[in-house]
Amino acid sequence: MATMTVWHKKLGGPAWGEDDTPFNKENFELVAALEQGDDLYEDLDFCFRKTQNIDHPWWDDPEVKMLVDRECRSTSVGDVIYRAGEAWRCCSVGWKPVDAEGVS
Repeated sequence: MATMTVWHKKLGGPAWGEDDTPFNKENFELVAALEQGDDLYEDLDFCFRKTQNIDHPWWDDPEVKMLVDRECRSTSVGDVIYRAGEAWRCCSVGWKPVDAEGVS
C-alpha cells in the first residue's frame, strides 16, 4: 500500500492547466490522502474518481482522508497527485509526470 496525496492548485497562482511548471507547495494546497496499491496509473485514476463531487461530497467517502477543515472542489486539470517522491499533474486526458524535487 502506498499513501497518495491530492494537491489542489490554489486560485490566484500561476495559470491553471497542463503547463510544465514544477510542483511546489506554495502554489498548491494539500487536501486529501488515500491509501493505494502498486499500479500507478490505476491508483491515479482511483484518486481522481474518489475526489469528485458527483453523487456526494468526496470528503464523505470513508476511503478518503480529508486534510483541510472546509469543503473542497473536485480534483481537476492542473491539480497534482503525489506518491513516494513522484508527482503527477492531472491533464485533460490522463496524467503527466512533473518535477517535485524537495516535496515530501
